[in-house]
Amino acid sequence: MLLKIINLTHYFGGLKAVDDFNIEIGPRQIIGLIGPNGAGKTTVFNLVTGFYKPTMGKIFFQDEEITGLPPHVITSKGIVRTFQNIRLFNNMTVLENVTIARHYRMQYGITAAVGRFPSFQREEHEVEEKALEYLSIFHLDSKVHQPAGSLPYGQQRRLEIARALATEPKLLLLDEPAAGMNNAEALELMHLIKKIAEEFRLSILLIEHQMPVVMGIAERIHVLDFGKTIAVGPPEEIKNNPKVIEAYLGEGALQ
Repeated sequence: MLLKIINLTHYFGGLKAVDDFNIEIGPRQIIGLIGPNGAGKTTVFNLVTGFYKPTMGKIFFQDEEITGLPPHVITSKGIVRTFQNIRLFNNMTVLENVTIARHYRMQYGITAAVGRFPSFQREEHEVEEKALEYLSIFHLDSKVHQPAGSLPYGQQRRLEIARALATEPKLLLLDEPAAGMNNAEALELMHLIKKIAEEFRLSILLIEHQMPVVMGIAERIHVLDFGKTIAVGPPEEIKNNPKVIEAYLGEGALQ
């Protein structure tokens, strides 16, 4: 397994936000995580990526326990996430937002950077070329010199995913990537997510409220309600699960 979570539990004071959560994600899988607002989905992301330390349970990535490691260490191991609320560097350009994500992989030292030695210039050029490649995939290559904050909402969402990819992850956690998008934009994003999973040989764990998106790309879906898993299965099974319909989807999901 690429990611294995065992009995993950987390309290906020007396509130149990995540209750005995278990999941396994293999290489090149797209897995959905759905449920009502407040069900604990983003808390799971925060636990996996080190923003929170779990009250109980263990998290393994590529057979190594990563429970409670700090976020920058977890990122260096190959797990990266986007956020429910977009967190771009709004005053930096689109290109700078992506290149900065790759700087932790740079090999040159401070002396080379200050003196602008050939090693510094070579690596900086390589980083920029790679960043332009990611921006092209997301149709943002014509926006490279614009401030990130000036982009329309949907393009900011795509930029955030491009920046995440620039860290060269093995597991990408997407927190509501289609939030705020219209149906056409959401469906375009769905196809794009499938494309990047295949092209970059990624596994993806996806939180999403737009059901056509998650049902259209996830091979397996976990459903949370009040922090507890109430169903796990392929999209068609989840869509017709009475517990899921009652807690989250509503009767319209069957039509």
